[in-house]
Amino acid sequence: MTCMWKYSQSYSIGNQNFEAEERLPIWYIMDEFGSRIQHADCPTVRVVPFFYMIEQATYSIMFPITDLDENEEVTRDFVEGSGSDEITRSALLAPWSTEFPEKFLNSVSLEQGEPSSDYFSASRMTETLPITGIEIPDLPKDQPIRTYVEYAFIRDYLKHPRFQLVDNPDEAEILWLSSHFKDFKMLSENFPFKRINQFPCEHLLTVKDLLCIIARRAKKNPCTSKEVLKNEPCWLPTTFNLKTELPKLVAYYMAQKKLGIPNYWIIKPWNLARSMDTHITDNLDMILRLAVSGPKICQKYIDRPVLFYREDINAKIKFDLRYIILLSSVDPLKAFVYQRFWIRFANKPFELDNFDEYERHFTVMNYSASNLHQMFCHDFVRYFEEQNPGQEWPKIEERIFSMLSALLKASTEKTADSMSSLTSAPQSRAMYAVDLMLAWTDNVLDGDDTGPSIQPMLLEVNWAPDCKRACVYYKEFFDDVFSVLFLDETEGRHVHLLE
Repeated sequence: MTCMWKYSQSYSIGNQNFEAEERLPIWYIMDEFGSRIQHADCPTVRVVPFFYMIEQATYSIMFPITDLDENEEVTRDFVEGSGSDEITRSALLAPWSTEFPEKFLNSVSLEQGEPSSDYFSASRMTETLPITGIEIPDLPKDQPIRTYVEYAFIRDYLKHPRFQLVDNPDEAEILWLSSHFKDFKMLSENFPFKRINQFPCEHLLTVKDLLCIIARRAKKNPCTSKEVLKNEPCWLPTTFNLKTELPKLVAYYMAQKKLGIPNYWIIKPWNLARSMDTHITDNLDMILRLAVSGPKICQKYIDRPVLFYREDINAKIKFDLRYIILLSSVDPLKAFVYQRFWIRFANKPFELDNFDEYERHFTVMNYSASNLHQMFCHDFVRYFEEQNPGQEWPKIEERIFSMLSALLKASTEKTADSMSSLTSAPQSRAMYAVDLMLAWTDNVLDGDDTGPSIQPMLLEVNWAPDCKRACVYYKEFFDDVFSVLFLDETEGRHVHLLE
């Protein structure tokens, strides 16, 4: 099975009317003839997939691009259209060629720097920034605050008397949208009395490739050439952008292999949720083929996760945690974490094998018919401490909060380019969901006498998170959220100020 990736091809149907699931890459292997066509940098033919709608069938069409003599070999370019430079192209060809390790490996630096400002501006999508210096009036204090929401669960569960739901956004003082808002300049000029649930440039947190760039700003010390395999910051799994950092990934993979370090990686699309098109492997060939199927990151798979014993299946399984962050202000930074968190469990015993078994390696089960195991956070804490003697939850929680604080400070750190950090916007408030895991580390962390210690590991930050379970578990959830963000009331609202 590991060899099949040398022959695997992919295509996707890019119809904008399709749901995300319908636009995912489709993988295939050509027949004996197609699979025997060899690679050449100057090929004689192209082979392209063709979807014939009438038959609902896909064919591989081969056509010559040069004149061919009788008995001349037919060749094609295995990485056609991929690889923006010679080194990246050579790295992509590593499944079939030894050119990269022989010619380029020693010249590839493993140190990761920030991309140019063009990289950040390309992702901004015509977003405007608010006008500075405009006076922003306070929200009404002597009457209910008119609130327009697009998320059904807020409409059902927001019961606080200070907020009055309205059906017309033009009448509202608070706009809580489920669609992305981009014109902050217009909002500040024409509607300075309104508040909105989004910040300019927040995609820097919620899009995976950008999140990793932002998170790396939190590292305390730059790595030396001898420490390039060391993870910094310690809560961010080593991550490479498969579009811009592919040679670094291949060099890193080969360095780890040479040192005998486990090489398990998880490959994720930049901007899809619910684990769609996400793969786990230790096979470099598979990673390099996935790299040409769409924009993705490649991240070290957490191979020493803290496990949870599920009595109902008599097994230790993976789990992850979801925390809610409430961002009130960027400058000065003011943010809270909701102290009630949510746990998501896998359904099969964890092992570093069978990576294609979703219920063994993934935890998002609430969008399928799978067995969904749920638990209140206070019950989880009790079981966690019973199963991990000596590991007190308050210490773990303190590390989680420290990680979240460091991430937000990195994301709001002023840079020369205004598009490469979250922008101050007095009318903005926001709620994000942070997914994280707990992993064992041999390092002795603060508060522990000896190792191993438990290290929180950042997975992703989600915009407009699904809060159905939050509302079902805690009916006052959105009353808490709105009180903190729009009334500046934190007493009794189950939040902790991130410092």
